[in-house]
Amino acid sequence: MDKKVIARSEPGFLCTPLIGREEVQRWEIDSLVTRLFHGSKSQFISALALDDQLSPEEARQLQDLIAKLDGKDP
Repeated sequence: MDKKVIARSEPGFLCTPLIGREEVQRWEIDSLVTRLFHGSKSQFISALALDDQLSPEEARQLQDLIAKLDGKDP
């Protein structure tokens, strides 16, 4: 509540989120990239792309995303 991300209401101590899932995910990813990859998003993506457990579909999705960011249609 101090961080203004949830609100509490009575009766029953009902908590409701004040921010969306996407915002939480962005914050968590930024925190992870900062802590583990010294702020380098490219190193983070490289770690994902080189993961042996990456499925062919996930690899294709990453390739499509990179093509989209480069302004090319996959």
